[in-house]
Amino acid sequence: MKQTSSTPQAGETSKSGRLNALLVAYHYLPENNGGVQRAVAMKRYLPQHGVDVTLLTYRDKLSAGAGQAHEDGVVRAFDATTRHSLPLIAYVAYRLFRRAATFFGVRYSLWRRNAIRHAERLISLRRPDVLIASYPPAETLDVALDIGQRHGIPVIADFRDGMIFEPLEPASQRTAVAMNYLNRMERRVISDAAAIVTISEPISEHYRNAGVVRVETIPNGFDPAEFSENAKERPAELDPDRINIVYTGRLDRSRAGTRIDALLHALSALGSEPAGSRLLLHFFGEYTQDELQAFEPFVKQGIVRVHGLVPRAYALALQQHADVLLLVTATGQRSIATGKLFEYLASGRPILALTQGTAAESIILETRAGWVIAPDDTQKILELLRQIAQELTLTIQPDKARIKSYERSEQMAQLAKLVREVVRR
Repeated sequence: MKQTSSTPQAGETSKSGRLNALLVAYHYLPENNGGVQRAVAMKRYLPQHGVDVTLLTYRDKLSAGAGQAHEDGVVRAFDATTRHSLPLIAYVAYRLFRRAATFFGVRYSLWRRNAIRHAERLISLRRPDVLIASYPPAETLDVALDIGQRHGIPVIADFRDGMIFEPLEPASQRTAVAMNYLNRMERRVISDAAAIVTISEPISEHYRNAGVVRVETIPNGFDPAEFSENAKERPAELDPDRINIVYTGRLDRSRAGTRIDALLHALSALGSEPAGSRLLLHFFGEYTQDELQAFEPFVKQGIVRVHGLVPRAYALALQQHADVLLLVTATGQRSIATGKLFEYLASGRPILALTQGTAAESIILETRAGWVIAPDDTQKILELLRQIAQELTLTIQPDKARIKSYERSEQMAQLAKLVREVVRR
C-alpha cells in the first residue's frame, strides 16, 4: 500500500497481543436487513479473537448525534438520506446541489466528508493497526484508502457484493458518473489495499486475475445466538394442516433478475392435483406491482399467501418453523451467495433452491441442505413440488459439520488471522 506518512503509535497495542481495527461500514444497526449482519459479526466476534473493533457508520438525522455518540465503540457520521434528515429547505438545496454536481461529472458524498473528519479523530484516539472497509457503498473504500494512505495504516477491503464484477445494481442505475467513480475506486483497491476479502470465490478470482496477491474468501454466515434469541412458538401464518414453503425477502427489488416465473408456471400446472391442495407457499417481503399481479391468481386459488414485510426476528422464527424454505437467485451471476442462504442453513430446514451455476448452488450441494434446480426449469420444479407434497423432505440429511463452518464466530477467527498477517507485514 502506498504510504505518505506514519502514525508512530500505530501497532503499539500488538505488543500486548491485541490489535485495534477501525471498521468503516455504512450499513449497520438499527437497519433491519441481512446486509448489516457482516458488520455486526465483525463488531461482535473479532474482539474474541484479539482484534478490538471501533465502527464508523452513518446516521440520518442531524440532531441524533448526541444520543448516538454514547454507543459502545460505534461512531456515526451524518448523511442526509431522507427529507427528514434536514430541515426541508436545506434538504431540497442539498439534493439540487448533488444533481448539479452529477450533471458536471462529479460524485459528491456528504457522508464521505463527515466520515473522514470522524476517522481523523479516531486515528488519534484509538490508534488503529488496520482499517477494514465494508463494501457497499464505495464511499467506505474511499474513506479507508484516503485515511490509510495519509497515516500509513494498512487497509483490508471487504466486498459483500461485486463492484465492477457482477454488481448488485442493475445496468440502468450505473450512470457514466457512477461508473467512472467505481472504476477509479477499483483501481485504487487493487493498487493500495493490503488485502481483499470477498463473500464468494468468483469475486475473489476476479481480483486474483487483476494481480492482487492477498485475496481471501470469507462467505456470509449465520450467528447461532440470533436463532436462540429469536426462538418463538410456531407463527400463526403457517398452516398446521399443509406443507408450508416459506420465502423471506424481496425478489427483483433485491437484485435485478430474481424471478419466479417458472415456479408460478409449475404451480399452475399442478392445477387440481392433490399436491396443489397440500402445498402452501408464503412470501414475506416487499414486492413489485408486477410480482403482486403474478401472485394474484394463486392467492385466489389458496396456494400462495403474500404477507408483506416482517421484522427480522420474526423472519428468523418463520424460517425455523417452515416445512421447506424457498431460495431464488438471479441467473447469470456466479458470485451470488446471499445472506438469506446462511439464515436458511442455520434453521436446519430443507431448502428448495432455484439457482444454477452460483456460489449458492455450491454451498447447498456441499452442505447437502436441500435441492438445487435451475430457476427456469418448470418441469423439474413441478416434479419436485409433487415430491415435497408427498413429504419426501425427510430424505434431506444436512452435513452439520459443513454447516457449522459457516458460523460467524469461525469466520471471524479466519478474518482475525488475516488481520494479524496484514499488520505483521
